Amino acid sequence: MKNYFSLGLLLTLFCFFDSYSQDPLTNYTWTSVDENSYRVVVTGTDPFGNQSSLLEISPNGGWTGFRFQNVTIDPNKSYRFSFWTKVTSDTPSYTFTGKIETTNGIITSSGSTTNDYYVQTGWAIPGSGTWYLYVGFIKGNGDANSYTGTVNTTAGLVNNVGTNGHRFASGTTSLHFGSNSNSADSSNKIYYFDPRIEEVTGGDDSVTDLLNPSGGGNGNGTSVWNESGTTADYAGEVAIGRSTVPSGYKLAVEGHVRAREVRVDQDTWPDFVFTSEYDLLSLKEVQDFISEHGHLPEIPSAKEAQQNGTDLAKMDRLLLQKVEELTLYILDQEARVEALEKRLEKKKQGEHSNAKTIQKPE
Repeated sequence: MKNYFSLGLLLTLFCFFDSYSQDPLTNYTWTSVDENSYRVVVTGTDPFGNQSSLLEISPNGGWTGFRFQNVTIDPNKSYRFSFWTKVTSDTPSYTFTGKIETTNGIITSSGSTTNDYYVQTGWAIPGSGTWYLYVGFIKGNGDANSYTGTVNTTAGLVNNVGTNGHRFASGTTSLHFGSNSNSADSSNKIYYFDPRIEEVTGGDDSVTDLLNPSGGGNGNGTSVWNESGTTADYAGEVAIGRSTVPSGYKLAVEGHVRAREVRVDQDTWPDFVFTSEYDLLSLKEVQDFISEHGHLPEIPSAKEAQQNGTDLAKMDRLLLQKVEELTLYILDQEARVEALEKRLEKKKQGEHSNAKTIQKPE
């Protein structure tokens, strides 16, 4: 099992006097703080075909690359070190390293002590134009398991670094981790993506979670999610803030949901209220229903809403239906008022005519 390493990290990138504080290293995203005269952060295609932030190195003959410095670790825990890299052209006359350095020592499988451990099998990237994943391990004190470092592409294993018996000396509490090259070919760009330090347990040296990021970082390389470009899909149910999803639902959220817009698909809409076939209740019937049930016809009671919640699509329709019914009642009342006004006006005119007849002289 792998646990993402998210201890407090003081990180410094490798360059002459550049010093940056960055946290955490796992799932690290390159930003402008990582830039200097020979490296820039660019948006490019990552190993999985997505557009991501990449660190682009322009070789100048010196040791150029990245280096995270003074990363706090626990010498009793085992760690996996990994990063993706790619070069744009084959340059055989250069040295490439992936390296872990300590100030207090790494004990090798033969029992000797060294301050350096190299995460690779050779001194050059296997080929150009392809993303390669470099992975290495250093064991904690008391971990009797074996871990095999590897070089991989997204298609799988390229080769093994070999079984690594290196472990931390008991006094080792921090380390440096990075990669660099002494290539002098300025036309050969070197790219880095997703550097990581992760705690591992139980002898788990698998890299399927790195080759399949949709695995959710749980170390088993499996996932219920399918990814295509920027879209992730899942055929099951999702619970957020709770452990279960009620039967018949796809998503259950225990908490508040905030959005700028929510669009609900509708199968029907209550314009039928305005058709001649619609049987509109009389106001007396509505009054009798309210007196008996304490709520409007077809609208859930307060008890039902509290127990079962409300269906937004259905409630929108019902509320609009009641608004349309109310409109019909208002229009009916308006017609009644107009009729009464006409009768009143006619009555007044009749009374006025009778008054004139009475006052006419003989």
